[in-house]
Amino acid sequence: MTTPPANGPFGAAVASALRGRFEGVYVNPVGVIIVPFGTTHVAVTSEPVGDLTLVTMRAPILQDLAEGPALFRHVALEATMFKLGSLYLYAEGDGFDLDFETRTFDHWVPPEDVPDILPIVGNTAQEQAADLQPRFGGRVPYPSGAAKRRLFAEEALRRNSAVSDVLDRALTDAHSNRTAIMGAAEGAWLSPSNDVLGSVVFAMTHDRLWLAGWSPRDSRPQVWRYAYSEIADDQVRRDGGATDYLARLRDGRWLGVRMIEAAAAEAMVDVRADPRTYL
Repeated sequence: MTTPPANGPFGAAVASALRGRFEGVYVNPVGVIIVPFGTTHVAVTSEPVGDLTLVTMRAPILQDLAEGPALFRHVALEATMFKLGSLYLYAEGDGFDLDFETRTFDHWVPPEDVPDILPIVGNTAQEQAADLQPRFGGRVPYPSGAAKRRLFAEEALRRNSAVSDVLDRALTDAHSNRTAIMGAAEGAWLSPSNDVLGSVVFAMTHDRLWLAGWSPRDSRPQVWRYAYSEIADDQVRRDGGATDYLARLRDGRWLGVRMIEAAAAEAMVDVRADPRTYL
């Protein structure tokens, strides 16, 4: 997660142009610009390639697809049959996700032109979802037509870069490419015990809650992870001006997370109840 926000000056200019045309645009901790778009979203990245900048726009089509020869055959034959972009299939969890992706260079597409291309990517993803879901199943990313907020305490998350890097490596090692929500928190603790974490960053995937932060017992960030099956129930507690996410673990302990943004605690409860509402 060490990539500069919005991928340097070019990416910052792209983000500014997109915010002028679309609502809910944000930049996640790894510098990816996220633009909610109907039943999907478009992720925009930029990276230097020699003297040029490669601009990539990707929108999820369907998620949680079952493995099958018909699906693989379709992608193999149809992946590049588009005037702008191609299909991209990859393993995620126990199934596969299918995205639509287009790549170009800043030589042809300056930042101010990205908002003109982005709707093509988003609309193509939605059209493909409508066409392919009856054939292959899977799940549309945002069936209600409105992408929910997925990033909380964005500035604190960026500042906690050392902790974010540790969490990012843990998610990568666990092959968790897709997070439901992510954010920063003030701290976390386990009770009864003396285990605490400070300057916390968190992520919730399809099957577990991840927390990383500084421990007073160690000079390096630690990672806590809890499968949702380990959580008996959870709730939001408000005490004065503070908001905590509290989870009762099946081993009898309580996990607490002191939030920076109160809305993050509500989102954590929602994700634990049904990750599909965010993923």
